[in-house]
Amino acid sequence: MGTPASDDPGERVALFVLSGETVRHAADVFGVSMASVVTWTERRQATGSAAARPMGVRRCDVMAPGRGSALARLAGHLACPLKSGPP
Repeated sequence: MGTPASDDPGERVALFVLSGETVRHAADVFGVSMASVVTWTERRQATGSAAARPMGVRRCDVMAPGRGSALARLAGHLACPLKSGPP
């Protein structure tokens, strides 16, 4: 997946449609797909901006709270030592 381009084209297209123009006409005028026009317009109506959402996923360490106790229990059951994991 590529990185989002400037937010300005989406804003201009969304405002063009919200001013009364059709999605098809906006796609022809700006040289983008009708799907992009619909996406930008819906996003503009829902959030007030046609800007792309942040890319990527924020991940949290779900094992952090119980990591110490889990490793201690595992160490008691294994015959070979464990490598130390991330801090």
